[in-house]
Amino acid sequence: MGYGMKLLITDNCNVSCAHCKYSCGPGGSSISDEHIDLFVNKLINEPFFNLTISGGEVFTVKPKLYAVLRAVNRKVFGDCPGFIEIATNGFWAQDLTVAGRTLDELISEAELRPDLRPFITYTGYTKFHKAQGLKIDDIKSNLARACHDKGFKFGVYETNSLYPFGRAKGLSESKHEFNDECKIIGGYHMGFHVNYDGLIYLCDNLGFSVGSLLDKNLLSLSHLHSMLERSPVARYLINPATTRSDLVKAGKAFGSYKPEFERIKNICSLCEALFSGASLSDFSIV
Repeated sequence: MGYGMKLLITDNCNVSCAHCKYSCGPGGSSISDEHIDLFVNKLINEPFFNLTISGGEVFTVKPKLYAVLRAVNRKVFGDCPGFIEIATNGFWAQDLTVAGRTLDELISEAELRPDLRPFITYTGYTKFHKAQGLKIDDIKSNLARACHDKGFKFGVYETNSLYPFGRAKGLSESKHEFNDECKIIGGYHMGFHVNYDGLIYLCDNLGFSVGSLLDKNLLSLSHLHSMLERSPVARYLINPATTRSDLVKAGKAFGSYKPEFERIKNICSLCEALFSGASLSDFSIV
């Protein structure tokens, strides 16, 4: 069994984009040293397919980014079956020279060996990033060149999806994504999303937590998964491909379902209506 993980180390960001579902911006909070230790000791203790380190903008809190990478690299000892990825809006790569110096610092401060260089991925909704003054074409070009020169793999993940959370709630409803595909990752490639405050979620929209790094009874992700499988509610949410029907079944088991919820088109909004404020303890783990 292996897992995919996304660790949000901060909601601090150099920009305040209108579409941001986490409402990130200057002055945000970041992961504590205690939570870094708990994350590594509890969750990096079995094989994982991938670990994405994200935010916020992780390069606005470089000491925290370096600390996470040092701790993870020391734990996996180069025997990682998956890969580690750093997601960034690339603001630091608008100048090629600065991009190169930033990667040199990353190598040095995070104590990265050549065999443990993470992927660097430009991530974002380009239209909104450009509206904040970021020079996206320069960023992608400079990142590709600097990563090649410094021994990093580089990728681009551009999205056109909007979710009705955070600042995006202020956008026109017509701009939100109206599909019937749940973003919860289930089945063998189970995905968990860990927030900087230590709460663990099934979905990176952070609708409801299913665990906490501070829970003394939490031993590992496989342990958490086994608890979710025993829940009459959560078991519907960890199917290989969670559907709208699964959400409705889970809502009925939870006792929060109302017939008028059928009128909610956006599946993310439906999930929020069913489970907003819920946590693992509410799902009757037996």
